[in-house]
Amino acid sequence: MTQSAYSNKPLPRLKHIQPGQFFTLRHDQEVRVLLHKTRTHGHFNNGYASLCHELERSCVAWGENGWEAKP
Repeated sequence: MTQSAYSNKPLPRLKHIQPGQFFTLRHDQEVRVLLHKTRTHGHFNNGYASLCHELERSCVAWGENGWEAKP
């Protein structure tokens, strides 16, 4: 089934959150803090991941400006 079969919202990705916010990558349940972003990657306390890496939906919410980290 395609993503559009579930909703018209884009998938939540690392590029949607800002430095200082907590997040969980979809395939790794460790909670991390985004330290800073480059043009292509997000850096956190023990590594980095591509900005297109998908996030767990439990750590983000759909808001007026798209996906945002939950407080």
